[in-house]
Amino acid sequence: MIFLLKIIAFSTCWFNNIGATGSNWKVIQNLIEDRKIIIAENKPLRETYQNDESNISLYQLNSLLNYARKNGLTIDMDNQLPAIVGESNPENIDSIHFAFATKEEIKNNTEWNNYLTTNLLNDENFSIKYGDINENLFGGISNFPKGTEISVVENFFDGYVKWAKRITIWDPYMLESNNIEGTIRFLDFINENNLSLKQIKFVTKPNHKHGTNDDEKKNYFRDVFKSRIRNHPIFENIELVEIGWQGNAQRYLSFGNDGSEITLSFSGQIKSISELFLLRKGRLTSKNFSYSLLEKEMSSELIRSPNYEIVNLEK
Repeated sequence: MIFLLKIIAFSTCWFNNIGATGSNWKVIQNLIEDRKIIIAENKPLRETYQNDESNISLYQLNSLLNYARKNGLTIDMDNQLPAIVGESNPENIDSIHFAFATKEEIKNNTEWNNYLTTNLLNDENFSIKYGDINENLFGGISNFPKGTEISVVENFFDGYVKWAKRITIWDPYMLESNNIEGTIRFLDFINENNLSLKQIKFVTKPNHKHGTNDDEKKNYFRDVFKSRIRNHPIFENIELVEIGWQGNAQRYLSFGNDGSEITLSFSGQIKSISELFLLRKGRLTSKNFSYSLLEKEMSSELIRSPNYEIVNLEK
């Protein structure tokens, strides 16, 4: 089963009236535990629960946020996320997937009510929800057939990319002539959508076709990386780039935020992110592909295993 990591936000009124009920609180906790959601935070949300410790619902909200933080599944969106409902306009919200608010809040706000009426069933990127939280909203997609529109693929990765402070591309063939354009397209997508990326790691195996010993093989990778990848605009705001060397032809894609790591392994015809973003016709995928989610402990251990070297970012 593949889990879609979705960014959610909710009004304090929703949590006070609905979200803090035992069943909803448990559902949210389960979604965090299963790594299916990220909770978006902003200043109004924090100030509300911090200034009213006597309110049991807001105390539960604080506890839930602390639980999400412990699992590394919150994201600070002070500059991207206005207060849910209140004086805000949903047209200005483009960083989350689901906004949970009460029906009364929405009906009493013209902008939000109009958005709900006209877009709820048509907007794939942002939906307004009221009432109980439903785990079925965060179900998984395990198979994407050949010819899938790339926007569907990008939507799949959206939550992971926006949440990540570091991304690890694990692929021994990512800079080969038949895959490098796919690698560049994926970097384009990250650069357009990431909010707080600080580190990128490229993990590879020295390729036997490009040298008679490990030093020659590694130098080939370094040379191609410098000539084809290093000048990508994504590196303008990156603080750390590392190349990791490992001996197996493994291929993964991993997203990290503070102490948390979420790693996807590839299966099916497509084996890596470079293949996935190497499109067939127009903006359609070239092969069938699917993913699986590594266990938490395995994911963290995997990322620590290569021998890394730091890339000089000075131009």
